[in-house]
Amino acid sequence: MQIKARTRIAIIGAGPTGVELAVALTQANIPFLLFDAGQIGQTIAWWPKHTRFFSTSERIAMPGLPLMVFDQQHPTNDDYLAYLRGVVQQFGIQEHAYEPVIEVKHLSDGDFVLITEKKGIRQHYQADFVVLATGGMAEPRMLNIPGEDLPHVSHYLNDPHDYFQQELLVVGGRNSAVEYALRCWRAGAKVTLSYHKPELLKTSIKPALLQDIETSHEHVPKILAAIQQRLAGSSEVIR
Repeated sequence: MQIKARTRIAIIGAGPTGVELAVALTQANIPFLLFDAGQIGQTIAWWPKHTRFFSTSERIAMPGLPLMVFDQQHPTNDDYLAYLRGVVQQFGIQEHAYEPVIEVKHLSDGDFVLITEKKGIRQHYQADFVVLATGGMAEPRMLNIPGEDLPHVSHYLNDPHDYFQQELLVVGGRNSAVEYALRCWRAGAKVTLSYHKPELLKTSIKPALLQDIETSHEHVPKILAAIQQRLAGSSEVIR
């Protein structure tokens, strides 16, 4: 086994937490390597363009690195990705982008070996410590029902434009599902919102979104207490 590089700390995940840790380690002169299966802030880049954070800029900015937004409103994902890129450039952080860590081995001496793969080539890195900064959005929440792997079924929020004049079923009943259903309806989609409980959890939805979905009930019909049994070529089966 040939070790390509040795480091003090290996960070897996180049989202907000991974980048902030990389900044802190840079300031403390502690060697590290930063890996991501995609690009910096990849899960945020998956959001539809111009999606706004629920949090204000000062709440998602890193300490001592203010995030300025031109309209003083809640920042969009585009704003935040530009912010992350600027932080990475400012501190000279070198990211191993598009180099997923496929295995981590714990050696008998306490060190770790990380095995990565990029463009079909595997590499080995050794580190004293490993930090998992993959976050909670790296993988979608699956329904685990037949038909979920059909080509017209998506587990990510595509651009609302994709569904113009198309019938769209959004499964979920909290902030993301409600906001996405509303955005797609306003982009010209024929949207239905499906949720497995008898009513939307009002305590789990931002007040502005809750008011919006309640006043738009004629345009965005809801199927409540719905349990999806399977997804078919042009429909779903609910009980």
